Amino acid sequence: MPALTLETNSVVTSRLSFPPTLRLYKTEEPPAPAVPITLREVFCNVVLPDLDEPSPKTLADYETVLRHWEKLMHDAPASDLTRDLLKTFQKRFLAGKNSPQGTRSAATVNKLL
Repeated sequence: MPALTLETNSVVTSRLSFPPTLRLYKTEEPPAPAVPITLREVFCNVVLPDLDEPSPKTLADYETVLRHWEKLMHDAPASDLTRDLLKTFQKRFLAGKNSPQGTRSAATVNKLL
């Protein structure tokens, strides 16, 4: 909570029979709202640097999952990730939405996730 400054009226308070008027001023601005971090940003900034020379095929698979996440889940922020949200994504991905091949097998979905 930001610190507040109190200011009283210029009338001498010892002569008043009622409390003086107080004015409250904020001395600090609240922090700017945090910008949501996407799953792609987490992957590129945290996961990818820690991978030991992934193959081009592995990187293509990761890219596929990230593209489908962005389409199917409307690029939900990484901070919103829950088990239920991941289950929803898995079901939509398994159903083959946004896939020209139609439905995917459970093995393919599990491999990519």
